Amino acid sequence: MESQPFFPVPTRPRVERRTSREMFPLVEQWLESGERQQDFCQRHGVKIAVLGYWLKKYRSENVPDQSSGGFVPVKVLPTPEQPIEICYPNGVTIRAGMGMSAKFLR
Repeated sequence: MESQPFFPVPTRPRVERRTSREMFPLVEQWLESGERQQDFCQRHGVKIAVLGYWLKKYRSENVPDQSSGGFVPVKVLPTPEQPIEICYPNGVTIRAGMGMSAKFLR
């Protein structure tokens, strides 16, 4: 029987696992820095994909989900002294003029 040549299977380099305790402060630092992700990652020796992964985890754990469409309680006084303006993150603005009843606003 002829022996087949042996070709070693390349092994993947060991990936250093990071924890939220290590990465969340870095994510917060980037959020406060105002830098582009590319520049920040290059300066800190982190891959952009790694920062993106941890940014997503950070937001899912620390920022309330605004896409759920849930209501936020609003305290309405019986007679507003000033016009009311509600601005949503998607750009929709609701304005209510003076003299509008609290019953209507509810």
